[in-house]
Amino acid sequence: MDETQEIIFKPTFFSEAQKLVLNPEFIEFYKSPEDINPIRFSKLEIDGFRFGVKLLRGYKLVFGRIYCVDIKNTNETIIKIRLTSVYKVGIKQMHKKYNLIIGAILQYYASELVSQYLKLFNYKQPFSILNVYFNQLGIVLNDKYNIEWNNIDVRTYTRYVAVSRKNKPEIYKTFDYIEEWNTLVLYNVLRLILKSKNLLKN
Repeated sequence: MDETQEIIFKPTFFSEAQKLVLNPEFIEFYKSPEDINPIRFSKLEIDGFRFGVKLLRGYKLVFGRIYCVDIKNTNETIIKIRLTSVYKVGIKQMHKKYNLIIGAILQYYASELVSQYLKLFNYKQPFSILNVYFNQLGIVLNDKYNIEWNNIDVRTYTRYVAVSRKNKPEIYKTFDYIEEWNTLVLYNVLRLILKSKNLLKN
């Protein structure tokens, strides 16, 4: 992947073009080609992201989809990216651009967030992600269930991540990629800690 990704897109078929610039050190979002004051986040300001695909449903059928990407900074400013295809018009190009955006976010920014949490863990500092509380013994789920590292089960699905207790799978919580911030960060932090403890099968 090149250092800077410049992606021009239309939120809908009839919309004015918008532009997203993704660089390892910053993000810029232009609401129009004439936008002289784009929203800009430095890498250090980026606090979270969420993404996913919403289906547009009619009577008995799906007639379109919206590719959604939200990026948030530490001041709670949100860049909202939407690519909408109705009756599959332009869907291949939209899907390609969506994947480019997600790929750059994961490479440039999400990996940094994951690294920051792993450093806290290695320094034996407690922290939380999406109200999952991490400590050296394990995690606290749903504000009341202590689960030791060797008893944690974490799985990823198309739309969400599920975290549960192995010996009591009814104790669990799901995290939706499109609704909740940093679901993928949570998944990767859990997975990498479990891997470091040789508690993953693969």
